[in-house]
Amino acid sequence: MVWGTVVTTVVLMVPLGVLAAGTVIRLGRNSASPVADAPFVEAARMAGLSRVRITHPHIVPTVTARLVVLATETLPRDRGDRLRRPDRCAPMGRR
Repeated sequence: MVWGTVVTTVVLMVPLGVLAAGTVIRLGRNSASPVADAPFVEAARMAGLSRVRITHPHIVPTVTARLVVLATETLPRDRGDRLRRPDRCAPMGRR
């Protein structure tokens, strides 16, 4: 019985993850593009730094910050309907 639940969960979650991946990839690419064209990145390239040495301190923090904001906006909205129970939403005096 447990394996049936696991398989069902995986079958349902993989398509949802694939659908959400487009948003995450697009946001990451769009937030990295302006930083990649910045003058300090050009200066780092001229100084001979590798892609990893440029990407880690300059581009990753910008992309990570925006992805964290996306996650904090999306997660409560998605989980809110499942966590809310109608019998617990009544005002304090009317229970």
